[in-house]
Amino acid sequence: MKILKWVAAFAVVIAVLIAGIFMFTGGMVKDTKDFFIALKNNDTAKAASYLSKTFTDSTSVEELEDFFDNSSLADYKDSSWGSRNITNDTAVIKGSVITESGQRIPLSVSFVKELGKWKILTIDIRKVGLNSKINIPSPNEQVELVNEAMTVFSSSLEAGSMAGFYSFLSKLLQKQKTLEEFEKIFASYYPDAPDFRYTTTKSSPVFKQAAFVNEFNELVIEGYYPSGKVNLEFDQKYIREGSAWKLNGFFIEIVDAPESYEIPTKEEQLKLVNDSMAAFVKSLKNKSMQSFYDHVSVLWRNDQDLATFENNFSGIYDRADDFENMVTGSSPIFEPEAFIDDERILEIKAYYLAGDSKLSFEQSYALEALDWKLIGFRFKVE
Repeated sequence: MKILKWVAAFAVVIAVLIAGIFMFTGGMVKDTKDFFIALKNNDTAKAASYLSKTFTDSTSVEELEDFFDNSSLADYKDSSWGSRNITNDTAVIKGSVITESGQRIPLSVSFVKELGKWKILTIDIRKVGLNSKINIPSPNEQVELVNEAMTVFSSSLEAGSMAGFYSFLSKLLQKQKTLEEFEKIFASYYPDAPDFRYTTTKSSPVFKQAAFVNEFNELVIEGYYPSGKVNLEFDQKYIREGSAWKLNGFFIEIVDAPESYEIPTKEEQLKLVNDSMAAFVKSLKNKSMQSFYDHVSVLWRNDQDLATFENNFSGIYDRADDFENMVTGSSPIFEPEAFIDDERILEIKAYYLAGDSKLSFEQSYALEALDWKLIGFRFKVE
């Protein structure tokens, strides 16, 4: 089993002696207190001096002032910090702010070391705190993020240089690791480039769980690419830099795949078919394949553009009513039983009967993100 290296700006916090932690984080606690007092006194220039460049790059002074003024923090009186963790050049303190009215507000503040000084990276009242305006990308957008990262990584392996992948990373991670360090970490895997390229272009990423934002305000996406008898597992972390998600952590590992995959129940198969046919009929009636194109897997869309879909299906726009009558007038009859083939593709064959007409179809699905997504569709009307 081959394990690739873990590279991340924020590593898992390692337990250390409490006394040492409190000694090293004492300055952070004081800076946090002075930061809140400066904001309370409307001294934004002084408050900004405690912030990291990453913070100020992604949050304007106006946004910071609005956040502070519209929260209970504007009534700041004191604070206490019972949990303090430090790892390399990052740290987190957790506790609560006490307001003039006696209210306690649970809070966590993360720090990053810049030019030898600790600077505030995030301020979290809820999990994502000041970044609460950030919406987690949709599953399709997450698939695109993961695919893009893996494509750049594979291209760098093929080129025999990590320069391309390094430039793709967040500025924060680039501050933590040099290009030379990346070369040392990944150089031994250059011969495996074709395998990475094949795996990530012939299958879609499958997520182990819904993406989430961790305590460092990183978007965490965990999953795998299925490839024969093995899975290429990944753990990718992203942070917001400006208006974009930038890769801030990267882990991959080759593991043995399960011997078999569970076939969806008949009810689940029926929903898959109904949803796909509804999107298809909607496109026929609209004389545009956009709805159907949006419904299918990212893998299929990456292989064929919308123009190709239009070329393949526009010839039956005039039969939209016939398709709608057959699909809405009866339930599909599954024959034979659905199965999952050696490439882990779910194959469903069925037909609709409406009067003297019969609509037979075959639909192929692949696991993508958190669900089965359509990657192939064939039909015949008799």
